Amino acid sequence: MVSGLGDPELRALFPHLRSLIYMNTGWQGPMPRPVVKAVTKALRWEAQGPTSPGVMEEKLATFARAREEAAALIGASPHEISLQENTTAGINAVLWGLPLRPGDEVCTTNLEHPSLFVPLLYLRRRRRVKLRVVTVAPQDDDGQILSQFGGVLGPRTRLVAISHILYGTGQLLPVARIAEMAHSYGAWVLVDAAQSVGQIPVDVKQLGCDFLAFPGHKWLLGPAGTGALYVRQELVPTLTPLFVSHRAVASVRWPGPLRPVQDRLSKLELTTRSVALWWGWVVAVGLVRRLGLEAIARHDLELAQRAAQKLVAIPGVELLSPQTPQSGLLSFRVRGIDSWSVTAALWQEAKIVARTVPALKATRVSLHLFNTPEEVEILADAVFRIAKSSVLGGGPQVQLERLAMDEL
Repeated sequence: MVSGLGDPELRALFPHLRSLIYMNTGWQGPMPRPVVKAVTKALRWEAQGPTSPGVMEEKLATFARAREEAAALIGASPHEISLQENTTAGINAVLWGLPLRPGDEVCTTNLEHPSLFVPLLYLRRRRRVKLRVVTVAPQDDDGQILSQFGGVLGPRTRLVAISHILYGTGQLLPVARIAEMAHSYGAWVLVDAAQSVGQIPVDVKQLGCDFLAFPGHKWLLGPAGTGALYVRQELVPTLTPLFVSHRAVASVRWPGPLRPVQDRLSKLELTTRSVALWWGWVVAVGLVRRLGLEAIARHDLELAQRAAQKLVAIPGVELLSPQTPQSGLLSFRVRGIDSWSVTAALWQEAKIVARTVPALKATRVSLHLFNTPEEVEILADAVFRIAKSSVLGGGPQVQLERLAMDEL
């Protein structure tokens, strides 16, 4: 077991980070050595005969363990967990599974990730619901945010769909109090927890949400292609699956009546999943839980606070996150330099991997358990040089990031 966050013993779990500074966990986190080993071992083991009795038995045990780990991570029951490909899949399963009708109101914020906001726009077009958007600014406190929601929620509100931590600014929304307000009008609450699960403690009962979706490949440091959807037990029958497999029916007979499954979340899942990826998920979630979410949250927040202090002291740098950070996510601009170029220049100047947030015209860094104060100093020095000399990042890297956002 590693002794501390950011120390050499923990860093040894990420040998591939010796040649670069990785500050983009909010897009996709690096997999630690035990996770890579688990995925590789599972692929070799499955090659013995993927449908032989012994292998099938282990596969079933892996998927059961994956649900158990996901449930324990967020304070849910395994029966309330559906294994999904990613956060977006879970979000869509809820949006298209709920009985929303024309004229129903759905509430969200202006700073949501496209993976939530775009499905909501399609929901408005196809179901003719009314989309109510709450404007949130980086310096708004909980009271101001709640006041904004109070002015939008009402008797026609059927769903509130929001992030736990906003992907662009790193703000931690007062989800529990928003959920309380929404429930007072009889509305459901869907939480996009892509930027919170694995970074801070998350308990669905404390949040009071009805649905919560999160991925394995960001702050949990697991394989891409893994994620989970929480559905409050009594609401499982409420969801109608958009895409279906044999799991969505009680039996397959022809001729015979269609008998849909109502009370099991497996109805939302399709077929043929990679056991290797889910074995990696089990190891990744287990590692994060053993390190401790409280300790991880403190570490990430301390690094973000240090980075914010350094960045705001640089002439020409504007912070797009709260002055006192609320998570390990931090976004900033450099006056006079396009944000895509700033992101590219960080790589060229100091081998720092960051990302651009086009909606904010900003560069974002994500600071997690393997990052160190020394790396924050290197970041600040690189931003200072970029701002001072108007260093521009190269065109090829900018095009690479743009293409990656579209394809990956």
